[in-house]
Amino acid sequence: MVRGAREGAKEAALRRSLILILLASACAMSLHASETRILNGTVAADDLKRIALDAGVGDVDVIPSDDGSVHYKVTLRPRRGGIFSSMKRAERDVREAELEADVAGAELRLRIDSSSEDRRFEENWEVAMPAHLVFELDLGVGDVEIRGLSGGIEVDAGVGDLVIDTLAGPVSVDTGVGDVMVKGRAAEYGRVECSTGVGDASIRVRGASVSSDGFVGHSADWSGDGRHEIQIDLGVGDAKVRLD
Repeated sequence: MVRGAREGAKEAALRRSLILILLASACAMSLHASETRILNGTVAADDLKRIALDAGVGDVDVIPSDDGSVHYKVTLRPRRGGIFSSMKRAERDVREAELEADVAGAELRLRIDSSSEDRRFEENWEVAMPAHLVFELDLGVGDVEIRGLSGGIEVDAGVGDLVIDTLAGPVSVDTGVGDVMVKGRAAEYGRVECSTGVGDASIRVRGASVSSDGFVGHSADWSGDGRHEIQIDLGVGDAKVRLD
């Protein structure tokens, strides 16, 4: 009976521990949710020709809109800058950050303004824009996915993977570290050049491979009958272009 009582007490204690763990997890999730801040807006695109996004650390997703407007949303999440950094400071940076959406001439420029020189938060962007506008991105660290645009794409990024699936328009990518994939229509392009310092560069046009050259640094190029160009300059990583 003593042994049975002990086992029963252990089971009860285990149940209490599991309940406490679940409660602590729920509290942590609620705290994390309360620390997240979402900023968004909409701008009519009637007089716009270009959207320029300046971002620090975070992912960027861009898709076409179908209502003649630019819709943008950025989710800010605090992050530690190092092992001894303060999460409270990061949370303060999130609270004090401001979303700037400035129209100058035919350009809409989006960015997060922060009083902190070492901003300690992630900014994950979602942008829906008319497909015919030019999209320009300046990003420090993060993954990028751009789909369905036809007006032209310019990306300057530090670290992260890029996937660009374009309908038409010139594409220019300059990034330091990460893999780059660009997909498009062969009929739209007259020149494709991609090069990497360390990694592989490859081009496939309508299922056929274009050979690359180089041992440590690789490059590949292709000429077609279209009027647009694709240019990829990559420091470390694989650069791939696929044209159908």
